[in-house]
Amino acid sequence: NTGIGFVNLINNANYAGVNTVILQINNAPSSWTGYQYRCVVDGSNTSAFTLGFTDYWNGSVNNAWENAANWSCNTIPDANTDVIINSGTVVVNSAALCRSIKVNPSSTVTVNTGFKISVTH
Repeated sequence: NTGIGFVNLINNANYAGVNTVILQINNAPSSWTGYQYRCVVDGSNTSAFTLGFTDYWNGSVNNAWENAANWSCNTIPDANTDVIINSGTVVVNSAALCRSIKVNPSSTVTVNTGFKISVTH
């Protein structure tokens, strides 16, 4: 019994180890933010775990938000990504998106004229 809203998983391109103690999730799109997973152990359901995506600013190439190499996941954040900027200077030259944003007080985020960061959560 999987419970209301839960289905049994099968090993495929996105899931491995579905019948083991470690579920591996591969190449999950950020649109899966909020998906919930739980285990069945000895016939009982465990608490649900909620999938989320976090991208950390590293600014390793330059200060452009739009450069994927400046982010820990090598992807530009989207509406489903929680953003954390612990240090450095970020400059936004686009219509940027993120689910949430945390900026350390020692960091600087500049949004150039005509652009904005839309925070969806």
